[in-house]
Amino acid sequence: MELILEKGRPDKEAGRLEKEIRVYDLLDRIGLEYQRVDHAPAMTMEACRDIDRVLEATVCKNLFLCNRQKTQFYLLMIPGDKVFHTRDLSAQIGSAFPSSPAAPGGNRRNVHRSRWGAPGWPRCCRA
Repeated sequence: MELILEKGRPDKEAGRLEKEIRVYDLLDRIGLEYQRVDHAPAMTMEACRDIDRVLEATVCKNLFLCNRQKTQFYLLMIPGDKVFHTRDLSAQIGSAFPSSPAAPGGNRRNVHRSRWGAPGWPRCCRA
């Protein structure tokens, strides 16, 4: 799939998820200009590099985390080349064991209606 920088919502909505169309609706309604790149799910930082090059954006890891009780949730966004240290984040948020809600007993999709490899805000929307 060739990666092409596009301005605004796609001309054709067929085959796109309803939640993706709702994002375009919102951005258009509030008058935010944006650019996008359509791409297959990007499961690794290496896969994201080509996408980020087209967007001229900083490579970013999006880590969705929660406390052990799954009552507090955090979206950690760090540069792709930065290493994530659990102990550093634990000290900042006051939670001994931040983990992914998708860990055993968790459900990432139900919490923030996303899927693995889906574009995060830094990638799909750039003002």
